[in-house]
Amino acid sequence: MKNLKLKLSFIAILISFVGMSQQSFDATVVGIINVGQQDYSVLNKNGTTKFYKTTLYSSGELYYNQSVVLSVNNETFLVTANTLTSNTYASIINTSNSSTNASLSSITLPTIENGILFFEDSQHYDDTYDLLESYINGGAIDQMLDNLENSIIGYTSYRTWFNNTYNWLEGEFSSEEIEYLSKLEFVNDEITKTLLNKDRFIGMGDTIYQYQAQNVFIKFSKYNTEAKSYLASLPFGTDISTKKLGIGDSLAFKIESLTFTYPDGSTIKSTNVVVEDSLRYVSRVYTNNVNCSVEQKMIKINVEEDLYADTTYNYDSTSYTIDWLTNDYWYLSNSNSNATLTIDWGDNTTQTINNYTGQWITHSYPSGSVGVYYHPETTLTFDDAKGDSQQLEDGTNVSGGEAISFFVNYACANAEIELWDEQDNGNWKMTTKVWVYKGILGSSKIGSYTHAWKASGNGWSRHKADIWCKVNGTFRDDNCISQSTKTGSKYRHLFKKVQKTKSKLFKWYDISNGDINSSHFMIKGNLTLQLSSVINPC
Repeated sequence: MKNLKLKLSFIAILISFVGMSQQSFDATVVGIINVGQQDYSVLNKNGTTKFYKTTLYSSGELYYNQSVVLSVNNETFLVTANTLTSNTYASIINTSNSSTNASLSSITLPTIENGILFFEDSQHYDDTYDLLESYINGGAIDQMLDNLENSIIGYTSYRTWFNNTYNWLEGEFSSEEIEYLSKLEFVNDEITKTLLNKDRFIGMGDTIYQYQAQNVFIKFSKYNTEAKSYLASLPFGTDISTKKLGIGDSLAFKIESLTFTYPDGSTIKSTNVVVEDSLRYVSRVYTNNVNCSVEQKMIKINVEEDLYADTTYNYDSTSYTIDWLTNDYWYLSNSNSNATLTIDWGDNTTQTINNYTGQWITHSYPSGSVGVYYHPETTLTFDDAKGDSQQLEDGTNVSGGEAISFFVNYACANAEIELWDEQDNGNWKMTTKVWVYKGILGSSKIGSYTHAWKASGNGWSRHKADIWCKVNGTFRDDNCISQSTKTGSKYRHLFKKVQKTKSKLFKWYDISNGDINSSHFMIKGNLTLQLSSVINPC
């Protein structure tokens, strides 16, 4: 009986094994992408909308419209074809699965005030963005976002404004016009373009932000109607200086020199407080690399002046007590502070700057010091609003101060960057973009898109094709040390547009040459277009 059970068990295992080996199906080569001396292919499971991407194989071993067999091999598939000379495998290309997509009813939208979407904080923004990223997988990206926008009464997004103003979705364009408009829109992510209103305003808490131009945001109080009207009237793409605009509390700033408290309460770098005569002065120390320099580093100190308030206000049936109210975000540049900044750079070099007003101070560390940490210390003396002298100190060995350190490493940059490209064969065109987005509104993001076009009349119009994009990124801190990597891809069967973004929770990061790159392909019949892009900021 025991031997009989063993035999039956063996037969069952054998049947299972044979059954597994028979889990194979026919597929067709629908696209070939060349990478140097090798290719990889896109395969379509016959009679379905499932697509697979192969591993690399020697160029020419598979050809368009060739029949192959895919057999289950753990979580991948073995590709069988008499033209292949080595083992080649395939994995399914992720396409949307409507059962896992967020529905419109599952998305808790922000409030709307005067045509602007208001989020509670950056976390609320990130949560909404993540749900929308899942939601748009359910169909064509513009159709899905139109459905969302139509559910918000009294709201017009920047995406809709741009599309309608330039007939960007339905129009016919020359190659030069496509390139011009692709770069003009400068907000590349369709979800972000939908959450910005037609004037590129978005609200968080009691603050409004305007995405004024690439690398330029403006923030102001939502109660400052003068600022809102003025900024809405500015020509599209206006780049404003980093100085006060003279319209209440409105501030313009460059992203690479941003100095303000985040809506979620976090701040950049240090706080060191002096309190006297109902005044409080807060020092904030900012450090950065000189873009694309290995040895050059920068320090900037901003002083914020606060007034003692001790007031209580009610919001949503809850009482809040405020001890201090900010009177001036930019005390050094807006007063006769008679400030002197002394910096011990940590390499036996000391620098004194008289009449300091909050500007960046640059220092070059010794050449050949790659891999060395330096720990600067700062001393700032200034006159307060009453004419009394105050002193604020920061540095690693300063009691109550924030540790400051520089690491001489790679050449990095920290601005928003985008890279646009195109390829066509005279009848079909593929346009692509890869970008880096700094996390003013929420998490930092990298992204890429692929758009399909067909020749029509005297130009090009959008048309459906099989399209794919992939983005890879390395995130570095302000010492250019790698902190994290992200990668993501998305494929669409017979779509006009596809995009993929990946987020990183910390807001600020630097990138070095080659850190951000993307791959793209478009397949139509026996035509395959492919492009790869690499962002090299330095």
